[in-house]
Amino acid sequence: MMVTDGCFFLDTAWAVNHAMGGTGGGYTAGDPSDPRALLIWETIRMDVVAMENQLPLLALQKLETARRGGAAVSAGDVNQLVRKFLTVPLPKNINEPAPHPLGLLRKCFVSTTAANRSSPLEQKEWENTMPCALVLTEAGIDLKKSRTRKFTDVEFKDAALKGVTKSVLHVPLLRVRYDTEMFLLNMMAFERLHPGAGDEVTSYVSFMRNLINNTADVALLRSKGVLVHTFGSDKAVARLFNNIYSGGMSPYSKLHHVQRKVSAHCERRWNKWRAGFVQSYLSNPWVFISLVAAIILVLATLLQTVYTIIPFYHNRS
Repeated sequence: MMVTDGCFFLDTAWAVNHAMGGTGGGYTAGDPSDPRALLIWETIRMDVVAMENQLPLLALQKLETARRGGAAVSAGDVNQLVRKFLTVPLPKNINEPAPHPLGLLRKCFVSTTAANRSSPLEQKEWENTMPCALVLTEAGIDLKKSRTRKFTDVEFKDAALKGVTKSVLHVPLLRVRYDTEMFLLNMMAFERLHPGAGDEVTSYVSFMRNLINNTADVALLRSKGVLVHTFGSDKAVARLFNNIYSGGMSPYSKLHHVQRKVSAHCERRWNKWRAGFVQSYLSNPWVFISLVAAIILVLATLLQTVYTIIPFYHNRS
């Protein structure tokens, strides 16, 4: 059964990849056996990354070697074939072996370096959460897109530190599609079944759940270029992250450390006052207009009082 599934996958991947490259992939126009027909290859792509459908990449490597008549096929060749079929960005460690397509997919979005783990000496009693995106901007934190799409490429620069002029939270671009939830759930399942693999995807999902609370947060992230979606509404994206369960975040995770720094920034007295002022007076244009009108009225009253008092002292002198 594994051999049959492997042959089917290689044939489909080869046809789709060649079709994307501009050739027909060996199929004629209108051929009902063409995996691209009726966009069925999108469904196959989703099945390939399902946890219960995993094929060992070593088996695919052997089958591809046989298909090429015994010519040597490296792990990198198979990784490239699978990566192109899954339409994911190219990681630097593409030549390193992966157990199966799901493991390769996860590797494309995470970086398992020592920098992604915080020191156990830094761990303190703290609620594993942080304010949502809208509250962060009210507290003076600017949201910007990271240089890569790696889930681990999250960085916070605090204006309280020397040499930093503005607090900025860098978040990787996320493209939310109809299959995003399925991809995230399967990658989290991979991390749970492979204890040594890490928890980068789980931590990222937990981070995004904290960042997105409602449709206003989704709209803000879209305006900052951090999130792009093909859903019909921002509400559907907010519901996706509100309902997806990540199981929490490891205290040794890099994102856990980032959340702590962001929360500490928001808890400073000045930043809390700033957020409260923005939320109370700047979130609604009518409230802001009323505030400006009140300030103008107070200034006008003060000026009137001053001009009333000045002649009195002038006459006395």
